[in-house]
Amino acid sequence: MVSLLLACTSPEPPLEAAPISWTAEPVVDLVLAQDLVPSHGAGASSVVCTARDDATERHHAAGISTIRLFGLLAETSYDCEVTSTDGVASIAFETGPLPDWLPSWHLAEAGGDRTSYTILNHGTDLTEARETKILLVDPQGRLRWYFDVPYNAPDLDVSYLGGGQILYGGGYTAPPTVIDLAGEQRLTAVEPDIYHHHAEQLDDGSFVTLTLDANSDGVISWTGMEIEILDPAMRSTVWSWRTQRGVDESWLEVPPAPSDPYHMNSVAVLEDAVYASLRDDSAIVKLDRVTGDREWTLGPSGDFALVDASGAPAPPAAWFYGAHAPEHDGDRILLHDNGYLRPGSRTTRIVEMAIDEGARTAEVLWAYTEPGWYEPIWGDVDWLANGNVLYTRAHCAKCVPEDPSTTQIAELDPDALTVVWRLVFEDPHDAGYRAERIDGCAIFGNERYCAAL
Repeated sequence: MVSLLLACTSPEPPLEAAPISWTAEPVVDLVLAQDLVPSHGAGASSVVCTARDDATERHHAAGISTIRLFGLLAETSYDCEVTSTDGVASIAFETGPLPDWLPSWHLAEAGGDRTSYTILNHGTDLTEARETKILLVDPQGRLRWYFDVPYNAPDLDVSYLGGGQILYGGGYTAPPTVIDLAGEQRLTAVEPDIYHHHAEQLDDGSFVTLTLDANSDGVISWTGMEIEILDPAMRSTVWSWRTQRGVDESWLEVPPAPSDPYHMNSVAVLEDAVYASLRDDSAIVKLDRVTGDREWTLGPSGDFALVDASGAPAPPAAWFYGAHAPEHDGDRILLHDNGYLRPGSRTTRIVEMAIDEGARTAEVLWAYTEPGWYEPIWGDVDWLANGNVLYTRAHCAKCVPEDPSTTQIAELDPDALTVVWRLVFEDPHDAGYRAERIDGCAIFGNERYCAAL
């Protein structure tokens, strides 16, 4: 009888799954990022968020359950449609104001590349308040991402590695360090070196950096430099070269007293060659990557004769002096020529040169400067995909107190020798060192700067 009653009992209807609802939560310490969080498991989901007052500002993102949006604007309302296994849901949110510890700037010229972001370091020239940050702005000069660097390092190198990862390092304090867009540390060098001015990832995944290194002639000691290539995990040095070798081989001079006589500020590793920029020697040195042998030195006291377009000797003042950040492309070299110790003229320029290694001649193809421009330290320059040049006019107010200008990041048309885009910081003590462009499709999913979305 019991069995019969059970058999005749109607089964309970299955419970229907509750619909998924979504909430928006700011990412910790990042005003310009937002998490969209489902009420329960949502699987793979995607979202399109549009700024309420600007339909061209459309952000795409996806995630497993939580969806994280980066590259938003401050104090902006967004309306979103989330697509998940549960269907389509709507959600809205508003970003907050930027923190008051960020610097101020304005856009003076707004032409040039209209689809790429600019990433740069920011600090001050005040020893007691370096305030080191990394900033990322859009073509309109609006902030899209920022990071408060936990080191006091105004001359910090910074670059975008792709995949939402950023590399920084240098400034006598910061080891090469990789962070993600949420500011979480993913990788950092472990050796207790004093890292200086340069950190870059090479094509094979390894990292090249510069460190301070003691030099000596047996009588006195002074500050030298070491080029180090670290393995992709930043756990060991796989190649190195020290300025001590140049001293031992007698092509680097022994200073008369303890000092920093060479001040290497950047390095380029290209196939079988390593190019070291020695700011205080006004020299670029080519080293054989296998043997470490010096192949040549380019500069006013080097192995090349400077000639003009006709092949006639050019005046010594046309050389670069105290330069920063040379870029190499075959026989072309692009430099931020600070003009430090230039004979007869304190002038900073952007210069492109062509060199003939066989003939040992060098020629200035073009040069750009502006009235009164002289910055003895800092600066950067990069070729851009559109044929223009991005340069960092990094101002040091205490170095040239008579100069009222401020740090600027500019895009230069080298054919017209005209600046087409210029970001200008407001405070004379705002300092920078390097900047680079990031393709609009490579970092944030914003239709405004990525037509492929």
